[in-house]
Amino acid sequence: MSDHESTERQYWLWVTRPEYYLDEEGNDREDLEPANTEASDGWWTCHRETRKGDLVLLYRSRIKKDIAYLIQAESDAYSIRDENEEGWEYGCNYRVLYKFSPPISLQTLKKEPTLSNWVPLRLSFQRSVFQIQPDVWEKLNHLIIQYHPEYKQFLSKIEYDHFYQTKIPLPIYEQAERTTELQLFSNIKQTPFEFRPGCPPKISSTVSSQTERRVDVALRHNDLQQALYRQLAEKYGEKNVGTEIDSGIGTSIDVVVRQGEEYWFYEIKTDPSPRVCIRQAIGQLLEYAFWPGSQEATRLIIVSEVKIDRDGEKYLQTLKDRYALPLDYEQIVTETGNCRWG
Repeated sequence: MSDHESTERQYWLWVTRPEYYLDEEGNDREDLEPANTEASDGWWTCHRETRKGDLVLLYRSRIKKDIAYLIQAESDAYSIRDENEEGWEYGCNYRVLYKFSPPISLQTLKKEPTLSNWVPLRLSFQRSVFQIQPDVWEKLNHLIIQYHPEYKQFLSKIEYDHFYQTKIPLPIYEQAERTTELQLFSNIKQTPFEFRPGCPPKISSTVSSQTERRVDVALRHNDLQQALYRQLAEKYGEKNVGTEIDSGIGTSIDVVVRQGEEYWFYEIKTDPSPRVCIRQAIGQLLEYAFWPGSQEATRLIIVSEVKIDRDGEKYLQTLKDRYALPLDYEQIVTETGNCRWG
């Protein structure tokens, strides 16, 4: 297998019987709840071609007849011939990522026109494992999202994380990033902090050419900045809100709100993971507010389209309580060019 092939994520459907998805009382097994983010201590039977990072939809046969879980392979397939009496040959470590509640029933799957030619479905999944081709995977997830809209954001995050973990060699990425930063700060002209109200217009889309394909690139940051400006200007007045304000240390702040003699700094992030948004924004916000020569701010606000999760809330609260850092997180939801706070 080539290096390129080894990083391509594969998709599977695992078929399991009631004794493996129900407990003795007929309830869903607790150890299949995705609340535990660690990999399972055991293995699950799989195809010999399974690789670490592959995604799996778990189909529950017989009693339930539905797709109920999204699972990730946490190891390559390995031999389990000596570990079972059922004749299973390969297994892998696994982690349950998501539970579909309610699950996607076999009846729902069979009613979906785009899946009418999918052979495993026509056979009612009469095997233990099926490989799912990328086009079918997209159709399946499109159907699931119709019943679970929040799943779209979750799926985008794990696909994004996999891409950056497997497609971008970390040493090269870190070196390129550091080289860019060194060039930036060695040549930069520092302008003192000076509040200027307003929001100059920016383009919101362009076209990027890549090998063998062209993709539309939505400049979400610009769209969110415009939407955030409009919302804050309506609330605090246009004279008290500005964008791309010089920080005084050679960088610019996405959005600044003036409150009398105080300032609030807003940093916009577009990553689908709230954790990544927090990680990326905190360093910039602290530098804007506390680097020698900068303008101190009384509020530092991370802005994202993604709703913060419970761990993110606990993390920010710890920073506020332990270090008195004025950090907050706000979700912005765009609606036909406007925004509202989540």
